[in-house]
Amino acid sequence: MPRWTLLVVMVVLVAAACSSATDDSPQDPQAVESSADPTLPECDPLESGCGGGTDETVPVTGVVPIMGFEWLMDATLVVDLEGGRKLTSTALLTLEFEDGQDANEPKPRYVVTGGTVTYGDRSGSALGCTYSGGGLTFDVTPEMSPANPPGESAPSVLIFDTTVTPVKYRGVIYTRGPDDTVEQDCTAIDPDTYSVNTISYGGNKTWMIVDESDQLTVKNRELIEAKLQRASSVVYEFTITRTN
Repeated sequence: MPRWTLLVVMVVLVAAACSSATDDSPQDPQAVESSADPTLPECDPLESGCGGGTDETVPVTGVVPIMGFEWLMDATLVVDLEGGRKLTSTALLTLEFEDGQDANEPKPRYVVTGGTVTYGDRSGSALGCTYSGGGLTFDVTPEMSPANPPGESAPSVLIFDTTVTPVKYRGVIYTRGPDDTVEQDCTAIDPDTYSVNTISYGGNKTWMIVDESDQLTVKNRELIEAKLQRASSVVYEFTITRTN
């Protein structure tokens, strides 16, 4: 083969090789995926949630509020009735850290999220009449103990003050339940004047009242205990224990 012909062939081969090496035409996506090294992580292993290229995630630990997430209130309400009778009602209420607060809120608020209430048994005699009934038990919903009631009603809320030592608390906790019905029979006084009647008593019950100006001291950061006399005929007694 003449020398010039061999030179032309070499030039053609070199040009073809360069064209192949610099070809930037789109590649087959399947080919790109299959060529990836499956052992390489898809994110920086030092980043939270990466897990070093595995399916595992790095757990995130939540910040616990200063006074915890949840408290349980065990309350008793004693009211003096006519004829020396006493009406004792009870409540077992769950109070949780109110949404929308920062975990480091120094005056955290706790609201009622559930529980049960039992009205006192009104059976007995007084002033010549006999009574029977009462003692209704029902489940409590947040709507029955609103933290943000409409109008000018006071919110049902427990508030701690951790800016002082020891920690103090205040607030009002109440429930708005169904009416309690009792049968009243006064016919023994005068059957011509009196008959047997059904009386309905309102279902609003207050379980704690502690004004801001009269804040009380917590027993410790896990327990509250108090027995309060509000008016001559009403006694509030409650224990509130931290559960979470």
